[in-house]
Amino acid sequence: MTSLEIPILQWTCTFYDEKERRWKEGELQLNQTQVVIVFEDKRDKTKKAKVIKFQNISKITKEKSSYIYPSIVVNLSNCVVWLSSFKIRDEVFNNIEHFWRISLLDSRASKSEQKDRELLRIAYETQEVLIGASNQLQQQGRQLNSAARTMENMHNDITVAERITGDIESWFGAWRVKGRFENENTMNERMDSPLGSQSIDYPVLYGKVIQESHKSGQVVFKDNNFELLDEKLAVVYSIPLQQISEIDVHSPWDITILKRSLGKPLIRIHLTSARMPLILKNLQQSQGPELDLETLPQETKEVDFIEELGENKNDHATTSSSSSPTSTTSVLTKQKELAMDDAAELSKVLNKMKFLASDINVEQDAQLKQLDDLTEGVDRATSRFNATNRRIEDTMR
Repeated sequence: MTSLEIPILQWTCTFYDEKERRWKEGELQLNQTQVVIVFEDKRDKTKKAKVIKFQNISKITKEKSSYIYPSIVVNLSNCVVWLSSFKIRDEVFNNIEHFWRISLLDSRASKSEQKDRELLRIAYETQEVLIGASNQLQQQGRQLNSAARTMENMHNDITVAERITGDIESWFGAWRVKGRFENENTMNERMDSPLGSQSIDYPVLYGKVIQESHKSGQVVFKDNNFELLDEKLAVVYSIPLQQISEIDVHSPWDITILKRSLGKPLIRIHLTSARMPLILKNLQQSQGPELDLETLPQETKEVDFIEELGENKNDHATTSSSSSPTSTTSVLTKQKELAMDDAAELSKVLNKMKFLASDINVEQDAQLKQLDDLTEGVDRATSRFNATNRRIEDTMR
């Protein structure tokens, strides 16, 4: 008997056995690096398992078997696996695809895609340079704000001096200025923009409760805030880290975040992610609620026989229509899929760099305008100061 790993998630399903050319009942288990189909062979009454490692998967798609039943199709280098009869097919697909893509990203550095990784490294470094430049711009903006406050104080002092000068002139029998001097502060201090504040994002699947269908999204830690974004990067929730009431850790891969407020509905967010250890690390470092760790199940399933699918990576044969529910003409190579993923990741980084550069331009234009206002304020203060000095000199003669 061989013990299997404790699964992250598991679902009842049916799968198509190509050897016997029929559907069989079983259980699909999701682990960090693989999916496992556990089933009972009714011929010899033994429990068996088919292991599909993520590194052997070239593509995962949603199809329909016999044009009726929603299915998940897993393309391997030498075969195609059909899975069906899920309660919520999209929920299973989203979870498998999420962990599969994260696994590919983690394993790419040790594979042959060194050029693509080098491009990504350069893009990430360029992004860091832009973030550093935006941080410097933000610091420069704070210095300009400080200079604007100093200039405002100077104009206030000159206004007081002008009033005192007017009083002195009346005491000496000269004319009294009837106009009322007002503060002519034109330097408006701008609020610090969020430009340059570094953010960390992680891909997740989110829902309100564990049983609910989950959607793809991102968790972002920025400015001491916890933000949950959907697939279109729209903000679903934005919660200050200090206002998170409780974090329930169900497993190393899924948690529930609770926010309680008097007179307001309870906010409950369930997250599943292959990056959960990093998310928990950020939550622990950034804020104070204690983590409620649940006891993980210790029972493991034992099987009599384990078969690993897709082991022969050099065999790129395709399955015929007679051995699968629908004909599969070809299987895309894993290298092509990885290249597409690299291109998508590079496009994502470049898109972020584009928005960051745009924000830098906006900040730079605003600071240039503030510098012009500051120069004008200095010239006007100098003029007012000289005029007040001349009035005092004329009065003392």
